[in-house]
Amino acid sequence: MYDKDGSWIGGVIVAFSSTMQYGIGWCTNIWTELPVQPPVEVDKVWTITKTESAFIITCNGVEVLNYLFADSSLSTCVPKWAGDVVEEIEFSTSDTASDFYRADWTVVGRDVKIPWDLEATSLQIKTDSALGSGEAIYVYMYDKESSWIGNVVVRFTVTSTMQYYIGSCTTSWTDLPVQPPMEVDKIWTITKTETALIITCNNVEVLNYLFTDSIRITCVPRWGGDVVEEIEFSTSDTASDFLYRADWAVVGRDVKIPWDLEAIPLQIKTDSALGSGEAIYVYMYDKDRFWIGNVVVRFTVTSTMQYYIGYCTTSWTDLPVQPPMEVDKIWTITKTETALIITCNNVEVLNYQFADSSRSTCVTKWGGDVVKQIQFVSYMDTASDFY
Repeated sequence: MYDKDGSWIGGVIVAFSSTMQYGIGWCTNIWTELPVQPPVEVDKVWTITKTESAFIITCNGVEVLNYLFADSSLSTCVPKWAGDVVEEIEFSTSDTASDFYRADWTVVGRDVKIPWDLEATSLQIKTDSALGSGEAIYVYMYDKESSWIGNVVVRFTVTSTMQYYIGSCTTSWTDLPVQPPMEVDKIWTITKTETALIITCNNVEVLNYLFTDSIRITCVPRWGGDVVEEIEFSTSDTASDFLYRADWAVVGRDVKIPWDLEAIPLQIKTDSALGSGEAIYVYMYDKDRFWIGNVVVRFTVTSTMQYYIGYCTTSWTDLPVQPPMEVDKIWTITKTETALIITCNNVEVLNYQFADSSRSTCVTKWGGDVVKQIQFVSYMDTASDFY
């Protein structure tokens, strides 16, 4: 690990000994057993997270280490690692275990148009701006012809209330209806439907703006429908630090994948034809890797697509809204603490409230913030191509 000047901070090592061990340069002086041993699967996904005061390591969704720098017996630990210091990483030639790594957060570049179908893929932005700094998230939106639609701006005002502005819709700076959490480190999610712009901050919905509520006649013509195909961070953007770019991955089956479904919707690409009999078939697990239930969408041999939710439904049920006719589909599965919502090519086809189930197991199994892993099932999932 290196700082912004390219100066070495220290190393983080995990050793595959009979009991797995770790070492942190300038903090530990001997190999130390991981407090929680990782799952036994051979295929592992390790997540290393650093805060200003700690290192946290998870393996396949299980937290195996939460190391507080202040707990170190070495006087060098806090000066080296504390704060917002790590800006570069390097895999050592002594690294014999790491096969692949994924860096989904990329540094925001400005004055560059980025292909982005906002109606299909929400935009996530990381900021560390302080309230009162006067900094702003400032994003331009364009259509498929690269014609300007409008801008979306969120301002860290010099007062105590954060504000927003939507080009061609609002006429002045407006207070966010719900003020965001107080943490300095924030993840903003900008979601657009055909009728609204929705902004969340650290999973709290701070704005749900219906275009038809605007007093400006330009709002609906500009923003209504499936229109945004490019984005651009303006040079006036002084807050956006990182942009989430998650590439589509080929679906692997029978492998548990760490996935906090309440925080991050699951998107799945299919090209199955109606009547093929194929199905999306996903298992869901909790933090202890216990099975919660399955979510299934079936391309039935009849003309009506159906769904099934384990522990909630008792039989195959027609989707209340049938999906668009295109063969190429992007399905988005969103879970809140009270509902499961499925959209297909931006059309909401299901909004299932757990409390509406006739089965007593539904709320018990699915209610709350519970899903931490997913798994595509090999012998049943014949439709999912990418996620």
